[in-house]
Amino acid sequence: MPGFTFVPFGTVIGGAREVTTDPAGNVYSMGRDSGLIYKISPAGVASVLASLGPGFYVGPYFDPVSGDLLVSTCNLGVGSEVFYRVNGVSGSISLYLSGRTCAGGFESDAAGNIYASTSVGGSVIKITPGGAISTYSSGMSFTDGMDFGAGGELYVADRGTNQVKRIPSGGGAATVVASGFNLPIDVV
Repeated sequence: MPGFTFVPFGTVIGGAREVTTDPAGNVYSMGRDSGLIYKISPAGVASVLASLGPGFYVGPYFDPVSGDLLVSTCNLGVGSEVFYRVNGVSGSISLYLSGRTCAGGFESDAAGNIYASTSVGGSVIKITPGGAISTYSSGMSFTDGMDFGAGGELYVADRGTNQVKRIPSGGGAATVVASGFNLPIDVV
């Protein structure tokens, strides 16, 4: 593209779908099917932080409150998926939630609540730091990546309807803000 220079960065990652960063400038990504989570230093040095084993995964997402990475399995079957927390320093893996639907994306707020879109079922769930789970919004089709807006509203890519939707601050019914996309995966 005119005016842009592209520099390869973290080229060892096969099948990378998502990237996330931490405040120190490290970049995290994973091979979707390999289960390898890579940590890439600001100097561009990539190393394997953790291995979840072969499978289909979504993530990682860096949770700024805990400093952990969140990852979802997406190959076990509806209601059988699990969410993992991966320590961003040690790479230790712990089970976060089980019996869920594949998360298309994660987001968090300053209070430490985690939001996960459920690809199958078209909803967004809210998980409090104490582990309470509630439905934040439902009635969408195939929710994927999401991000908070300046006013606390949550924007969600809905692949099932080729739209971007907005959930009001505090949760509730989503409204369409843009349409006509071809399988939107994420928003920022």
